[in-house]
Amino acid sequence: MAKSRISCATPDCTNEILVIGQNRKLTDRKAAWLEDQGAICDECRHQQLIEADKKAAEQNAAAGLPELTGTEKQILWAEKIRADKLANIRKAQQGELPQIEIWAFYGDEGQPLPIDHEHFNHALETLKQQTGAAWWIDNRDIKAGVLFKRLYISNPPTQPATDTEQTVIDEIKAESTIRPEHPNTETVAEIQLHDSSISVHFPEKIESFRLLMRANGYTWSGSAWTRTINTFTGTAEDRAAEIGHKLLGAGFIIRVYNENARAKAVSGDYEPESKRWIKARISGEYKDWFAVEWSRDEDFYRQAKRLHRAQYSKPHVVVPAENFEEVQDFADIHNFRISTGAQALIDKAIAEREAALVVHVDPTEPVRKKRLSDRPAKLDVPELVEIDDSLKD
Repeated sequence: MAKSRISCATPDCTNEILVIGQNRKLTDRKAAWLEDQGAICDECRHQQLIEADKKAAEQNAAAGLPELTGTEKQILWAEKIRADKLANIRKAQQGELPQIEIWAFYGDEGQPLPIDHEHFNHALETLKQQTGAAWWIDNRDIKAGVLFKRLYISNPPTQPATDTEQTVIDEIKAESTIRPEHPNTETVAEIQLHDSSISVHFPEKIESFRLLMRANGYTWSGSAWTRTINTFTGTAEDRAAEIGHKLLGAGFIIRVYNENARAKAVSGDYEPESKRWIKARISGEYKDWFAVEWSRDEDFYRQAKRLHRAQYSKPHVVVPAENFEEVQDFADIHNFRISTGAQALIDKAIAEREAALVVHVDPTEPVRKKRLSDRPAKLDVPELVEIDDSLKD
C-alpha cells in the first residue's frame, strides 16, 4: 500500500491530504492530478458547505421567506435545499430550464401540476410558507411538479367570503370554540377530523403544547400536528375528543367543528385508546401466531412469557394459535384487546379442534419383558417331603 501527501489548496490552510493507492507510481500520479485540480481537505470542504448554507439562508431572508424551525444543523441544510429548489422553480417559470432537466423537474408520479396551471402560484406560496426544517429535508428529492400537486390538494385555494358569509363563518367558529377557565394563550388549537387522520392546527410555538402532542402520537407535518387513524387507534371522533379533552385540561383553547367530538371533549366521555393488543403475525418464522403488544410505558413481558410455549420475537412475545384459551384468559385478566386478525386465528383454532376425531382409549399396563439379569421366581418348596415306600431301596 503506497501513500502520498499533498497540501490543501485553500489559502492559509496548513492541512495535508493523504492519498492512498495500490502502488507508488499510481499513487503519485493520482496525487499530482488532485493537486492540479486544487483539492481541499475535509475540514475546508466542510467549512465551504457551511458557508454555502449560510449564504442560502441570507438569500432566503432577503427574499422575505419565513425563518425555519429545527436544530441548528437541520436549519442550515434545509436553507440550502429551499434556496436550490426555489431557484430551480424560478428557472422553470422563466423558461430557462434545459430540456434535459424537464423530467427531473416534473417527475412521473401521477399527474404533476404544470407551471401554467391556474393554481400553481398558490401552491408555490404554500411551499414558501413551510417553516419546518425537517419538512424540507424529508421532501428534498420530491420533484417540484409532484410536490406542488400534493400541496395544492392538501391546501386548496379559498375564495374570499362575502360579508354575510363571513358573519356565518364567525358564528360557526364561535360555537365550535371551547375555552378552559384559565387559558395559557389566546391562540386556538383547531382540531380537524379527516377520513383516516386527525390534524391539529396551532400557529404558536409553546413547548408544553409540543410535548403533549408528541406524547399522544402526533407528528409535525410542517403545517399541522397530524396523526393517522387505523384499526388499532379507535375512531377519529374518539381520538379527536381525547386530544381535545387533554388540551383543555392543559389550559389550551380548542375549536372542534364535529359536534359529537366536541361534546365528548368537554365531558371526557370517549372510548379510551387501547395500547394493549393481541394481534396476529402475518409473516415470518412465527406466521399465524399471536403477538402480544403493549405500550412503551408498560411492561407485561414476564406475564406474557409465562404463557405456554411463548417465545420472544422482537418486538413482541408470540404464542402458538392452539393455545388460544390461555391467551384469551391473559387478555381478560390484563385488559388486552383482541384484533380482527387474532380473532380469526382463534376461530380457526376452534374449528380445527371441533373437527378433530375424538376417541376413548382405556389405559393398559405395559407388558414387561424379561431380562437375562432378572432372578428366577422363588419356588414354593415344603420343608418336609415324604418319600413313597415303593421308591425306597
